[in-house]
Amino acid sequence: MAAATAYRDSFESTVPDGKPYLGVSVAVVAADTDEEALDRLTEYVRMKSRLTAASRRASSTELVELLEPPVTGRERAKAERLLHDPGHIIGSRATVAAQLGALAASTAADEVMLVPLAFDGLIRSSILRTVATGLSRAIRTLPRRPRTSSPRLNSAFRSA
Repeated sequence: MAAATAYRDSFESTVPDGKPYLGVSVAVVAADTDEEALDRLTEYVRMKSRLTAASRRASSTELVELLEPPVTGRERAKAERLLHDPGHIIGSRATVAAQLGALAASTAADEVMLVPLAFDGLIRSSILRTVATGLSRAIRTLPRRPRTSSPRLNSAFRSA
């Protein structure tokens, strides 16, 4: 929030009538339920922690052995801390959609970029599909503003 405020407050346009354009990025893990999302996040933390700790010279066999043991308490605690990190949104499609909406509103962002946290491409795709479904549902429930036509179109219809 501080960075968004500082950017908007200190923006100086290089073109006439230029306006600030704010893009924010957020790490995201979405699933059918909040619990499943936390499990996905925990798996990501487990993989990242262990791969970071592995020697650069580790063989593929050593890497597989390193990744096999179950999640440790420390890895689970780190994942749970990320639930409260403002740079991470984790939860069900409804939870994620609500938090993304709140992020966009609170920062007045022009663009929100998502970073799906998963090492597996299929899980990354699943996360993004889940987010898209949640956002689609959230958008359909928003109150609709009455459509207003442009003055140019109105004058074109009047003259016809």
